Amino acid sequence: MSWDIWDSVFHDNAADIARYDLPDSKEVQVQENAICLGSSELRPGKSDAHVESFLRPKLAHRYRDVDVCVTLQILGTAKTNGMNEDGSCWFGIVTRAVQPDHWDSYLFYIRRDGRIEFATRYHKMPSESPPPVPAVSSQPVTVRIKAERDHIQTWVNNRQYHDWRDQQHAFLRKGDVYLIAYGSRVRISAVEIKVKKWHAPILQFVNRFWPWITAISIVVGLIIGLGTLWLWLQR
Repeated sequence: MSWDIWDSVFHDNAADIARYDLPDSKEVQVQENAICLGSSELRPGKSDAHVESFLRPKLAHRYRDVDVCVTLQILGTAKTNGMNEDGSCWFGIVTRAVQPDHWDSYLFYIRRDGRIEFATRYHKMPSESPPPVPAVSSQPVTVRIKAERDHIQTWVNNRQYHDWRDQQHAFLRKGDVYLIAYGSRVRISAVEIKVKKWHAPILQFVNRFWPWITAISIVVGLIIGLGTLWLWLQR
């Protein structure tokens, strides 16, 4: 027997733009029940850097243990000098961020050609990238990252790609969740954020020892029942 230790604190599949902080509203639009985030322009004054667009779901608190799931489609990216799509552009999810900076957090990101990576400020994992996810540009994909203490896991379309523990404990803190488009125009159709319940340690203890707790309760109940019967017979 087990109990769910995660609560949904944010769920949006109706493009409710009022539920987000908009650092730059010109890069966020609502189209056909979805939020379009991002730009394929270069940063003003920069010749080699694309625009980064941040979208932060409004949550009551900052959280450490989060499970973030986003359904999206990368509609297009910035162009290279040869007018081809720039393969370095991406969409990503960050957790435990204290500012809109994807290197100050755990970052899981996906490119239009299906390549995915998970990174922190200090290193990327794993050293060899997984095989690309098919059809990112032609249909929506569901990207998910779960951070529970030092345990980080990622999925795309329910297939797990990373299962990693942060030995350096780089970001064991409460922080924000950000959705980031780097040089990409992204259609976001659903966002869900779950957080760990405050009483999760109690539930985990009960889950782990439930058979013993049940057995002990039955034995104690029998002892009390037999003792009560014996006292009644002695009257």
